Amino acid sequence: MKGLEQHTMMPFRGLFDSMGKGVIRQEKHWCPECYLDAIRQSTPVYDPLVFSLMEVKSCPVHQLRLVSKCPDCGATQQALPSSRRVGWCTQCGGFLGYMGGEAREVTSREQYFYDLFECRHQLLEIDVSQEFKDGVMMVVNRSGCGAVTKLTEAVCFSDRTISQ
Repeated sequence: MKGLEQHTMMPFRGLFDSMGKGVIRQEKHWCPECYLDAIRQSTPVYDPLVFSLMEVKSCPVHQLRLVSKCPDCGATQQALPSSRRVGWCTQCGGFLGYMGGEAREVTSREQYFYDLFECRHQLLEIDVSQEFKDGVMMVVNRSGCGAVTKLTEAVCFSDRTISQ
């Protein structure tokens, strides 16, 4: 399929740990109202890639906290299940969408990740790795942090999130 890489983490290769340590969640998180909306509108139920990032904790559309457990049986969902359809529990088969989730305002940090993912197709056109490294070094120099590790502490990223 042409353009498939635009819907993956490929635009960010070389920027984060290749195994996603400190970046990618081990278990699936979703917005229950997004699933419900898809069913109501007869559109495919899907998981936005940005919801797999550890830093993203709420849905920008519904302003709800993302959830990771089935409302029926309480089972945690696998990030990449081997069976079942998206939107249904891998354990009991129950639908994972519902109304009335916990309200949570999107933070500026989360908004940064949403914006970054919105423009990821543009990242394929440039050498993101080098651009990112240059940008990080510019921030390090301007901020007076003196080192990338001090910068990661200042912006509250784990030391594994931004590799040197």
